[in-house]
Amino acid sequence: MNYEEWACGMKTALCSRKKFGFLDGSIARPADGSSDLEDWWTIQALLISWIRMTIDPVLRSNISHRDVAKDLWDHLKKRFSVTNGPRIQQLKAELASCKQRGLTIESYYGKLNRIWDSIAHHRPLRVCKCGKCDCNLNALQEQDREEDKVHDFLSGLDEVFNTVKSTLVSRMPIQPLEEVYNILRQEEDLRNNVKKEDNVADITAYAVHQRGRVSSSVRVDDGTAVCKHYHRSGHSSDSCFAVVGYPEWWGDHRRSRMVQGRGRGNYSGGSSGGRGRNMTYANVVHVPQMPPPERASYVITDKDRDGVSGLDDKQWERLMKLLNAGGTAGASSSHEKVSGPCFEDDDWCG
Repeated sequence: MNYEEWACGMKTALCSRKKFGFLDGSIARPADGSSDLEDWWTIQALLISWIRMTIDPVLRSNISHRDVAKDLWDHLKKRFSVTNGPRIQQLKAELASCKQRGLTIESYYGKLNRIWDSIAHHRPLRVCKCGKCDCNLNALQEQDREEDKVHDFLSGLDEVFNTVKSTLVSRMPIQPLEEVYNILRQEEDLRNNVKKEDNVADITAYAVHQRGRVSSSVRVDDGTAVCKHYHRSGHSSDSCFAVVGYPEWWGDHRRSRMVQGRGRGNYSGGSSGGRGRNMTYANVVHVPQMPPPERASYVITDKDRDGVSGLDDKQWERLMKLLNAGGTAGASSSHEKVSGPCFEDDDWCG
């Protein structure tokens, strides 16, 4: 039930219009025949309308009609207000079990404020009525209640605020509740900003990792795309392995295609532009133009190694044998190019 909260808000609204005296009896009914009686009944109808419009429709239908606003006000208090003893015990239990539990500082502080206001309504501070006290007891009582609120607020915080909580509790005197609330709000904002930055960094790293995996191991063929490198359809230049580099698994696949091509007699060596791992390709070697009669006697030596890079001595020796063997057979073009298919030996292909 939220009767205390509703009654407090209703009292504040009527006091602002100087109408609450009709509810507490301070403004009495004029005598019969008075010129003010008609205005008094008009105000009564207005107050009853305001009160009924603020009540939930489900409860409104169960409330009997009253012609006088004070009668309706007293009826609602008797029906929905809980006596002080059980209500105070209920509020104390709610205060003891009120914890943050993942809520924002603002939401958690709002829950506590509603409980504190209800307790203050049922158990207000005592006021000296003799007029002989000069010790400022009311101010001291208010200060004690303020410190109790600070301890209630800090005790229900989540464990992530333990460091700040211990710092605030150890200060003497205890800081006011509003300052403690502002400090914790700033700490919460700082933690949220750091958490957002960490999340953005994790998402960026994951995206880069996934992009690397997709670009290096996935090849999507498209029948409408045309590769400008090979001048063939089936994939685009952006996904061509000869342009972007060969993945790790491409070594065995390429070797099997080379063997099949040799069997058909139409295999052509791949381009050296690929950057595949565990594979070695011979760079393009230009054989100087020689006159036809002397072509058969030209021999590739170590002096011609300047045109080749990335080969060790053993690989260069094998390449010279291959070129010299091909040179003795003659060629129709003035420049011979060796695109360098992978040799079948493991020390060549890697």
